[in-house]
Amino acid sequence: MVFLANFAMAISIVVNVVVVFILLKKSTRNLPDTILVGIYTFLFLLVLGFYSRLHQIEFINYVTFIIYDGTGYILGPLLYVYIKSLYSKEEGFVRKEIYHFIPFFFLLIFLYLPNALSSEESFLFDYLQILENDTFAITETYFQAFYFIGYCIASWL
Repeated sequence: MVFLANFAMAISIVVNVVVVFILLKKSTRNLPDTILVGIYTFLFLLVLGFYSRLHQIEFINYVTFIIYDGTGYILGPLLYVYIKSLYSKEEGFVRKEIYHFIPFFFLLIFLYLPNALSSEESFLFDYLQILENDTFAITETYFQAFYFIGYCIASWL
């Protein structure tokens, strides 16, 4: 089973790198292409995070934890903005749509980074003790999934 997981992750990493390379080599790159580079870079880091957790590679895991923890909060808005950018020709489109990323940056500043900077014995801030509660983890996972699904539906409409 581990062999199959390694194979799938290796193929995914190679495909993501090739797609990003092709998109970056395009002579004329527009806004949707730039957002697509961001999406594929995000997916590359996500798979790399899975790989590092499977093989317990602490350095890579430490670098990719933000992507791994905030998947639903960043991928949903990225897909939404990408699809909207395909049909919008407005100037300043990204600036008007940046508010979709507020939940991710809020969680990054107040949850993900402080948790990463905390030691194994104690948390950096007292409010992070809620992370030890399994109910919080399950609730946050469901909320993240519904957040992502909501953005997928919104981009479809």
